[in-house]
Amino acid sequence: MIRRQRIVAILSDFGTADSYVAEMKGVMLCINPLLSIVDLTHEVHPGDIRQAAFVLWRSYRCFPSDTVFLCVVDPGVGTARRVVAVSRGDRLFVGPDNGIFTMIVDSDDFRCHEITRPDFRIEPSSRTFQGRDIMAPACAYLSLGVAPTELGPEVVKPVRLKLSAPKIGARQIAGEVISIDRFGNAITNIPAQNMQADNLTSSTTVYLRQRKVGPIMSTYSQVGRGKPVAYVGSCGLLELAINQGSLSRTLRVARGTKVKVEFHGD
Repeated sequence: MIRRQRIVAILSDFGTADSYVAEMKGVMLCINPLLSIVDLTHEVHPGDIRQAAFVLWRSYRCFPSDTVFLCVVDPGVGTARRVVAVSRGDRLFVGPDNGIFTMIVDSDDFRCHEITRPDFRIEPSSRTFQGRDIMAPACAYLSLGVAPTELGPEVVKPVRLKLSAPKIGARQIAGEVISIDRFGNAITNIPAQNMQADNLTSSTTVYLRQRKVGPIMSTYSQVGRGKPVAYVGSCGLLELAINQGSLSRTLRVARGTKVKVEFHGD
């Protein structure tokens, strides 16, 4: 196999205090020293598969089409759960089959294979660090041009998380918070395309639980400091924040908190 330059982007809940991330990088570089390795984040809340799935979804499209994504948020490590390689378009994803790829396999435009062949892993493999011994080597071999079909048998139905969808009516959309970022901003499951595109500041009212937030604005500073604001965020979803504050902490907002958008006028 010919060594070639390729990007591997890593998503994990390992943090940076220990050597776990570095060990995975070392394994991959031993197989393909020409790799360019990018850290998506290692600050996913430990074991939080839903958060990992969202972070992966919002970030993967920013990378070149031949990027390989190593995704290790794996509370079921060492159990009967599968380790898989998913291909979607020209991008490849490696990780546990525990729902982390739910938002990647949301259409029929994917293929999934279980990683079973010993040729593409470290043997003997640790039961508690399969990110290093199975997933990282698989990513490196994929970067060398190994086809996902060579890694093991096809998986027709990978594990999917049950994600709530917004309820869209003629005059309102009811959704919920699906993620909280480090600033305390609340990201909802309401896509921008489901909202009226023009004159949002006068044609909408957003409610957090039963609390009126106001119309949809274009940025934080359109309300006073310490005031709540609704806006379309950078990943195309409705978000809520407090200008120069933490919505999550101030209003005790968490994943699952209900959000509603009401439409006015014709």
